[in-house]
Amino acid sequence: MCQQYAQIKVIAMNRLMQFLVEDAEPTGLADTNEVPSLPKEVLSPKALPAKTETTITEGAAKSRFSKAAGALFTEGSVHERWDVDEKVLGKGAFGEVVTGRAKDNPEVQVAIKNMRLRGVPEEQLALFEGECASLRLLCDMDKSHRLLHAYEVSEHNNTLSIVLELCRGGPLFDRIVKKGTYSEMDAARDLRKMLEDIKFLHSIGIAHRDIKPENFMFTKEGVSQLKLIDFGFAIYSDDPEHMVNDFLGTIQYLPPEIVRRQWYQPKKADIWSLGVVVYVMFSGRFPFGNAMGKNVEMLFQRIVRKEPDFRGGAWVHVSESCKDLVRWMLNKNPRLRPTAEEALKHPWLRSTELSTQSLKASVDELQAFQIRSKFRVALFRMVALRNIGGAIYDVSQQRSSEESSKSTEPKSEGSATEKPADQDVNKPASEETV
Repeated sequence: MCQQYAQIKVIAMNRLMQFLVEDAEPTGLADTNEVPSLPKEVLSPKALPAKTETTITEGAAKSRFSKAAGALFTEGSVHERWDVDEKVLGKGAFGEVVTGRAKDNPEVQVAIKNMRLRGVPEEQLALFEGECASLRLLCDMDKSHRLLHAYEVSEHNNTLSIVLELCRGGPLFDRIVKKGTYSEMDAARDLRKMLEDIKFLHSIGIAHRDIKPENFMFTKEGVSQLKLIDFGFAIYSDDPEHMVNDFLGTIQYLPPEIVRRQWYQPKKADIWSLGVVVYVMFSGRFPFGNAMGKNVEMLFQRIVRKEPDFRGGAWVHVSESCKDLVRWMLNKNPRLRPTAEEALKHPWLRSTELSTQSLKASVDELQAFQIRSKFRVALFRMVALRNIGGAIYDVSQQRSSEESSKSTEPKSEGSATEKPADQDVNKPASEETV
């Protein structure tokens, strides 16, 4: 089985990723007994769809991206309107993110995402297209700029450029560690903002699908707004019960229904991922451990079978009401998991008497978590998982999951797989490999 994992390759999506890859990462499991190895036939690539190698021409790319971006799309090169700096914020297999300034107003600083189009697989182009469509909808609906603001989308010389608001205040976890003190009142304030952003997204039909700590950024140093960023995996549907069966995301934040390869609601997956974020925020560790390579199978089994542990460590100083909310968000049954709107009504978030005492143990653990992260930066930021997607349940569980997914699979003609835009965005989940 280790040899099978050694053969798995990582396909970079459209931006850089940080993975925590230490095999001995402390876990938050109530039961740490090892899970038996899974049958090799579960990992057989024969049952997996073949990877799509289709690419598109420059003209076709321009047409599809201009349609997806709508009013955001601007003809010509990004250099005609923006002075592009040499500072690179991040690199990936398909491009890079650099800083820039508006030519007509140098005070406006931006992040410019440049992604090459020539020779890029169709599934990746579909993700680019989905990002453009989501940003266009945000531009239309988010008049107060509560989430990341997009200035324009352009396509020139086989390069797709997306000009975005530059958030200079750093990610949430870095801010907490730098401040050195963090209370339940502080945590409730930040979680309330994160849930409100997700609630807004979901209300306009967008599921983010990349909820993780580094995607909550402050706009500037000092007192500033916390914003949800990075819509590279976002998906839109006007169906409130929209379901998909793709397999993509960041492994530590995947919910059981994705790991099981079931049909699932991406909005409920967002809530699970945010639950993982909050668990880490208080404890400095992942609720189901952290692993890559040969240990990914074990991580996935834990996500499916184990319950997070709220005993001991930093959790000793956290209120039961807060723990109750995190448990709710990490409910393995998506039907019992709250929506963003329901989570906002939880007593802990509505309380006016939360403790202002600093959770020193939580801050210390989070600082250690951040240090470990910096020493274990992996090569890629987002991955679409396929080969290891089957490695999380035994044969009997597989049959059970198949029966469950059949019962929950959308039957109407308006299902996600029959909507061209959604279908394109979903392709990499089943066709990319890692």
